[in-house]
Amino acid sequence: MNETNKSKLMPIPLPVSPAVFNTIGGTMTVLFIMALIENVTVLIVYKNNNKLRNKTNIWIISVVICDLLIVLNAFPIVIASSFARVYILGEKGCNYDGFVVTFLGCSSIFLLTGLSVHRYIIMLKKSKSKLFTRMKVLLSVLLCCVFGLIWGIVPFIGWGSFAQEGIGISCAPNWRSDSPSDRTYMVAMYVFVLFLPIVIIGYCYCMIVSKVRTS
Repeated sequence: MNETNKSKLMPIPLPVSPAVFNTIGGTMTVLFIMALIENVTVLIVYKNNNKLRNKTNIWIISVVICDLLIVLNAFPIVIASSFARVYILGEKGCNYDGFVVTFLGCSSIFLLTGLSVHRYIIMLKKSKSKLFTRMKVLLSVLLCCVFGLIWGIVPFIGWGSFAQEGIGISCAPNWRSDSPSDRTYMVAMYVFVLFLPIVIIGYCYCMIVSKVRTS
């Protein structure tokens, strides 16, 4: 692995008091507990209620699973690093942390985009809604996760990298780097993982709201 593909555990040139670390650690602990309870509760309710197992809710449950995996993987690292006042996993751990956050975060965004398109077709293109079989929805969910996986993997093969961010207690795509590899990766993420999904989601729900108001 060349230097541009490695996590760069650079010292953060910001004076941070122990109180700030402790406050972040305490806040993240509370959020961890709340998010864990909320997501697990949703999964239990879904599992125990057959009426909820429709095609639309497959999208929602997929998002919930992504959120739960982020909670279980990323939150404990931030919490432990906050109270330790240093990033605890080292360089390889930073790569893992950045990969998990990127993979699951991107997957969640793509799933929310797919959900909006699914609802748009059901509401405004009813003649085509029958084409959405359960299997096709599952394949669409899988495709969204594959797209997220691709965005998480490419930093390991030369495009972009992962590094500490903020006060150094978490890792993410290296948006502070000036290298062409990191710059183009971040620009591509802003376009394809942020801007386009927002446009698609906004359009779909605006059309749905307009349809509901005129019906």
